[in-house]
Amino acid sequence: MKRFVFPIIFLGLITPLFTSAAPADCPTLTDNLYQGLSDSQTKGQVSQLQKFLAKDPIIYPEGKITGYFSPATEKAVQRWQAIEGIVSAGSPKTTGYGRVGPQTRAKIGKICQTGSAYSATIGGISLSAKDVEQIPQVTDEFLKLD
Repeated sequence: MKRFVFPIIFLGLITPLFTSAAPADCPTLTDNLYQGLSDSQTKGQVSQLQKFLAKDPIIYPEGKITGYFSPATEKAVQRWQAIEGIVSAGSPKTTGYGRVGPQTRAKIGKICQTGSAYSATIGGISLSAKDVEQIPQVTDEFLKLD
């Protein structure tokens, strides 16, 4: 059983690293976005944000592009902010958790410039999306060990 626990846990931690953002998928966000806003108030920015978040079903499992910043959109923003290391606790009013403000917009912009959505540090090792491409091979080698 130990043999399968490591790869499952390992891959579970890494799964979000596979998302990437091409320039065509990138939103142009200039406004602070938060629950209750709609496309008519933000010139379509809520839908742009939802499309960006919907690229990753771990981040935004509902994947609804409604043009309305709903509780589901807020939850997706919170997941994204936590994974990206922006903020992982508090509320939209106190810490910005779930609100798209300057830091979140800047991070989205950076991701769109590099085309790589996630990086992580696991066990003191920094991984980029490029590094993650090798995980299936490493996992296969690990499973062959007896």
